[in-house]
Amino acid sequence: MVGAGAGLVLGLSLGGCPSGAFNCTHDSQCEGVGASGQCEANGYCSFSDDTCPGGRRYGEHAGIEFADECVEPDVLSGSGDGIGESAGVEPSAGTSGPDTAGGDTEGSSGPDSQTTGVLADFVFTDDQWPEEFGAGSVEGLVWDGSAVRLDPDASDGSLISRPFDAEQWVTWTSLTWWARAPYGKPLPDGGAAEQGYAEDGVDMQGNQLLLHLDMPQGALRSGAVVIDASGTGHDALLEGDAGRGVSGRFGTAVDFDANTRVLVDPAEFGPGEGDFSWAVWVRLAGDCSGAHAFVGFDSASSDDSANIWLACLTASSFGDCPGGEGGRAVFVVSATQGPSGGGSTCGSTNIDDGQWHHVVATKKGHSPATLRTYIDGRLDDETTATIDGPLTFPDDVELSIGAHPGNTYPLTGTLDEVAIWNRALDADEVAAMYRRGVLRLEIDVRSCGEPTCDDPEPFEGPGGGTVPFMDPASALVAGTMHPLAIDGRVFQYRAHLSTFVPGMSPGLEAVTVTGALP
Repeated sequence: MVGAGAGLVLGLSLGGCPSGAFNCTHDSQCEGVGASGQCEANGYCSFSDDTCPGGRRYGEHAGIEFADECVEPDVLSGSGDGIGESAGVEPSAGTSGPDTAGGDTEGSSGPDSQTTGVLADFVFTDDQWPEEFGAGSVEGLVWDGSAVRLDPDASDGSLISRPFDAEQWVTWTSLTWWARAPYGKPLPDGGAAEQGYAEDGVDMQGNQLLLHLDMPQGALRSGAVVIDASGTGHDALLEGDAGRGVSGRFGTAVDFDANTRVLVDPAEFGPGEGDFSWAVWVRLAGDCSGAHAFVGFDSASSDDSANIWLACLTASSFGDCPGGEGGRAVFVVSATQGPSGGGSTCGSTNIDDGQWHHVVATKKGHSPATLRTYIDGRLDDETTATIDGPLTFPDDVELSIGAHPGNTYPLTGTLDEVAIWNRALDADEVAAMYRRGVLRLEIDVRSCGEPTCDDPEPFEGPGGGTVPFMDPASALVAGTMHPLAIDGRVFQYRAHLSTFVPGMSPGLEAVTVTGALP
């Protein structure tokens, strides 16, 4: 879709309606306010309301004229395209042509819409196939009816958009795209919930600990603080020889060796008889014959303290593991140091192969309790245990990451995105957390002076750099607006979709670009 307006102001923001007026360009920007919304032709969000003749009512942020009013049946857009051709933009001299339409867009400018907006004389949107997305240069991508996806046989693909021609020199002012899910993003901070994504949004309710482990190289020293992003204030300490910062599944990660671990004050982590979940991304540097602990509660000083740990062991070193080669994820839960009054899991997936794996352990119920381990988004093992007594810990107990407490069974490998919840994650949540780690969607942009773009500038990311745009980690909804300041007549974006796992694919629903006259 393509539109143009004289002095049009778009309030492209984080999907929900901020204070003041909010202008939308796509249905997904009307999510996250308690109900699924629709972007009407005048650029305001509406929501279902049976008391209105047309069945829809504008939201509270639809400007002074429309806020909380019923949508008139004759102006219901029904298209979800918002501002653009469906908004009734009429051609005007000097801006019309095969890819543009000129004129004012009624109801989209004025003081109310300027509270969060960007100036836009031109608005271009790709959300159709093949006439829009498919009109560019496409490699390794297909259309699934709602989004651009990877070809089933491809692990990466790219799309260079059709040229967006303003037919005159402009400043391109913003880039917004709508991903089907949060791709390549760490888990949300502060116990937040992602809303407005069509797929795989994560709710961090009950999150007690979240260590992204995105530590700068200079901070990796013994005694360094490891920030807890859960919002519960459980910052940890790095102990022993300094770890090594390396590329992680999300941002950076920490390499652990025999003398490195992260310690957390366990005061609020004793689950008693409650449910809990542990999750971690791990890449092991060698086999698990010596045992490698990811997370553990333990206390050698008392047989009465709980014994909970998640580690990688070989079948030969742990009696409950089935036969076969390779190390397995082992999850042990008991109310005492001894083997009675608890249970353990040990599945069939080899995780000591030098690759990244997402390992999740959950406990649901108590007597009986269901213990589960998930590897790479799938259930790997499940067992039922009768736990005698609550899971409690003495004052001197430690919650240790990268080794057992007392620095036994040290990890040799890399950890990223360590998280603990006081509830049992379900299978869908676990799968969604895995997919965000293996799917990627990146976009970069360029402009050129001629309509054919025969001599275009190179593609660039934020600030003109070589790192592409990605969905910001802080965004909780799809459709984040990225400000631009690129001059030229023609604009193009390049979308790169990729996966670490064949058969899985990110999805791109729409891309909107705005431009302003000098």
